[in-house]
Amino acid sequence: MNLLVAFAVCCFAVSVSGYGEPIWVTGPASSWRDDSVSSAQCPEGYYVAECNCMDEDRCDGARVKDENIRVCEAVHRARVSTPTRAIAKCNWQAGFDVKAFYTNKELGEYLECPSGYQPESCSKLDAWSQDRRIHIQRSETGCALYNSERENTPTTSYYNKYAYVSLICITA
Repeated sequence: MNLLVAFAVCCFAVSVSGYGEPIWVTGPASSWRDDSVSSAQCPEGYYVAECNCMDEDRCDGARVKDENIRVCEAVHRARVSTPTRAIAKCNWQAGFDVKAFYTNKELGEYLECPSGYQPESCSKLDAWSQDRRIHIQRSETGCALYNSERENTPTTSYYNKYAYVSLICITA
């Protein structure tokens, strides 16, 4: 068992097609524990353009945190005995600025790029994803989360009202 864990922590896959072209990076498998993380890191000079879980049925969601535009994290779901993995599409960062925003938002509330930036991608992290279906609604300036089963009806329960959204913005 220890050998398997050591291998999962040390290794990741990178698919390189050409200098400056988009590449896909896959993180190592997470542990089976709730909220364990698999991280896929883009090489130097690249940023995370898309951040996802390889196995959405094993995952609460994926995120790019504010402080590091090169790392995509997939968060393992509770009550699932098989691990999850992060997968990131990495774009070459040449000649423009990239910003990442990660925050807790109320359903229906937009997270927008600052002036002079446009959205590259949106992802979500919903710690209660097994209990509801949260989706991303994208606009020309950002993205918002909505619950397709509840149609954004007001609720007093925190668990049914909030989720995390990650937004990548690039200069226009």
